[in-house]
Amino acid sequence: MRITKGFVTLLIAFLLSFSQLGLASDGWDAAGGKKGVNLFTKTYAGESLKAFRGTKVFNKSIKQIYWVLSQKDPNFRKEWVDRLYISEPLEDAKSLGVPHSSVTYQAYDTPWPITNRDQVVKTQTERDGKNLIVTLKSTTHGKKPAADSVGVRMDLLFAIYNLKYLEDNKTEVTVSVRIDPKGLIPNWFSNIIYKSWPVNTLNRLEKQASKYSGQNVSMP
Repeated sequence: MRITKGFVTLLIAFLLSFSQLGLASDGWDAAGGKKGVNLFTKTYAGESLKAFRGTKVFNKSIKQIYWVLSQKDPNFRKEWVDRLYISEPLEDAKSLGVPHSSVTYQAYDTPWPITNRDQVVKTQTERDGKNLIVTLKSTTHGKKPAADSVGVRMDLLFAIYNLKYLEDNKTEVTVSVRIDPKGLIPNWFSNIIYKSWPVNTLNRLEKQASKYSGQNVSMP
């Protein structure tokens, strides 16, 4: 049987529909879509702070996408991470003794009248077959104590990038995030702020990945 390009496209769409149903059934509720991103939300019993998820298919290789996620150069990260104005590497895989891991200090310029936020984040990447999972969460570090915050030290409960291989130059990218901004921001307002975070993040990541081939990236 001759397999056409149209058949392959339909097959991918069919498989993705099951993938997205799986996302929604794992405690995640479908929340529509925006700018090419399928959105989901998750609530936690007894808590008002929600988690948010977005998924989108990039016509990019996993190497291209991971190349962007793995870069620690501050100026590079400012090109695609919204409102980031300080990004300072604190630890790398060698000092941590864990492959494909790092600790980074990040500060964000928030709109008035909200006080600027910062965080110390540990990043860890793992391989799952042809797929990659990049996990970020808040940690502490002696070089950047909370007492020296630029404003308010927020708590990144988790941010997880799932890079799912579809074809050599086609990847399903899912990002899930739950952030407690701390300070005087109530959880209901935080939910409004971060509801669109997956949309902005995925579209900026896709644009940034378009600039690079990813040929020289060190993969897990």
